[in-house]
Amino acid sequence: MKPFLIAVLLVAGLASVRPGQSGSVKRAPSTARPSAALDPIALDVDVHAVAGTSSNINGVLEPGETVQISPFWMNTQGAGQAFTGTASGLGGPAGPVYTIDDAAADYGTVPAGATADCNSATGDCYLVTVSGARPTAHWDATFTETLTVGAIAKIWTVHVGKSFGDVPTSNQFYFYIEGLFHLGVTSGCGGGNYCPADSVTRAQMAVFLLKTEFGADHVPPPATGIVFNDVHIGDFAAAWIEELAALQITGGCGGGNYCPNDPVTRAQMAVFLLKVEHGSAYLPPACTQVFNDVICPSTFAAWIEQLFNENITGGCGAGNYCPDNATSRGQMAVFLDKIAGLPAPPPPTPPPTATPVTPTLTPTRTLTPTVTPTRTNTFTATRTFTFTNTPTVTATFTRTPTVPSPTSTRTFTATVTASRTFTRTATFTLTPTRTPTSSPTPTPNPNHIVFVGQGGTKFVDSISGTSTTTINAGETIEWQWVAGLHSSTSGACTPNCIPDNVWDSQIHSAPFTFTHTFPTTNTFSYYCQIHLGMMTGIVIVNP
Repeated sequence: MKPFLIAVLLVAGLASVRPGQSGSVKRAPSTARPSAALDPIALDVDVHAVAGTSSNINGVLEPGETVQISPFWMNTQGAGQAFTGTASGLGGPAGPVYTIDDAAADYGTVPAGATADCNSATGDCYLVTVSGARPTAHWDATFTETLTVGAIAKIWTVHVGKSFGDVPTSNQFYFYIEGLFHLGVTSGCGGGNYCPADSVTRAQMAVFLLKTEFGADHVPPPATGIVFNDVHIGDFAAAWIEELAALQITGGCGGGNYCPNDPVTRAQMAVFLLKVEHGSAYLPPACTQVFNDVICPSTFAAWIEQLFNENITGGCGAGNYCPDNATSRGQMAVFLDKIAGLPAPPPPTPPPTATPVTPTLTPTRTLTPTVTPTRTNTFTATRTFTFTNTPTVTATFTRTPTVPSPTSTRTFTATVTASRTFTRTATFTLTPTRTPTSSPTPTPNPNHIVFVGQGGTKFVDSISGTSTTTINAGETIEWQWVAGLHSSTSGACTPNCIPDNVWDSQIHSAPFTFTHTFPTTNTFSYYCQIHLGMMTGIVIVNP
């Protein structure tokens, strides 16, 4: 991790490292005086949905959204310190409206040497809103936080998202693309777009890698045109490609060429990323045959397996890595953000647990069955119930009228053995029951995902192809990450995997669980953002 990136990541709102996530909390360069009693560490933006916010909890402030901002401060003194903070001067490029909705924060008492944020300490943090048309492609807002100890004032920077027209907040790579853009590693593909599904060329990769290594303002030495046969002075990224070679991060594609217009394969990507992360002299540990399609030993095997061991990739599905596949610009944003040390986006908030309601019924029913003597008749009657806490419901049922029970559960068949006409008024407590079917639960493969439905476990060997799960309307499916890096994203892969925004767990590493309730009858397709067409599924929702 380079010093430049540590500074950018921890001062920027989107890119803070949060306690409880992978990686440790790193210290940011302080703008306070050298002997400050407190040092600024990081900034959480749109991580918690609290009263007064309109947050979607995706770790990015979007235009028109009110979010909580929770700074982290380290107590550098030998005794505990109690302090509060005040936010002022929220602003940015001209045009939009910048509003501080809550200007006070309370950090409680922070022990000596400890780090605390206002949300975890007291829940009393800053609330801000930025609204209006986007004034510039890369849009940042800043505000000043003043603490009650040591005359400390800190200027914080907050990235404003929705930067690209073709990357909505529902896109599985949205958080990582915004982070890469904020770091200045990319400016998109032109026309206000990022082109997340396009392949990354080897020329583009040279720029991405060196900006991740040295920072957004880095300019390589001029190209000479003598390093590679197919890279000439004036070619796109020629200087970047030659500097990548000078740093011994690449030796080209063979025959004295670099192949600048070829897509970066997943095998090549492993070497590029690890050399940027660990240095050009880095050599990974020996391979152990992690993936089925990566022969151990072979040219790229050790690099690919180290990328897996560092939790930067989980492969392409079915126990494979797909080393010869091209890498998309969306996937590259994830890989580079992880190498740079950005945290994962906040986990999605699970839907609230529904409280079972037993309706109280006060029906008045009149049954007038007409039957013929000596015959056995089954009759059906309709009754209207008025619920105390729900709208009027009409239920159709059949019932034995000879059972004089004022309170009973639902009964659905009745046999009348005599002819009579009667009227009866009674109060019933309706206790609907359903016994869902469930399939046997085999022992899950550690690289697979387990799907759990209400009423019983439904195991689907989804990593080997398309899986189908059948449930009833109103039931909930829980996806359990058993191992690896996965997501459950609604949408079809025909042939490209495109989200339809019904649900999206975002990308997470095991162990992790995600639930979604299916209220209406329909058929839904979904896929894993990491494994795409290699891991897909269908949910059939019956009435």
